Amino acid sequence: MQNKKISIIVPLYNAEKYIEQTIEDLIAQTYQNIEIIMINDGSVDKSEDIVRKYAREDDRIKRIRVRPKQEMSDLIWQQGIISGS
Repeated sequence: MQNKKISIIVPLYNAEKYIEQTIEDLIAQTYQNIEIIMINDGSVDKSEDIVRKYAREDDRIKRIRVRPKQEMSDLIWQQGIISGS
């Protein structure tokens, strides 16, 4: 199992209060062969800035922005799955 890449999809909307801790917890996992796909649904807080900072520091973090008010439940998972390696 150690050779398989795991994709973690994190929907993100106005999550600046907890997204930093979420990312810290994910990158601190003992299993390191992961990609973290952050899908931003039009946040208007500082969530995108926080994710951008982490993505610059850790290439396992991928960012996807989608237009607000789309049918998100399907779109988030479709884009996340397509983006996965």
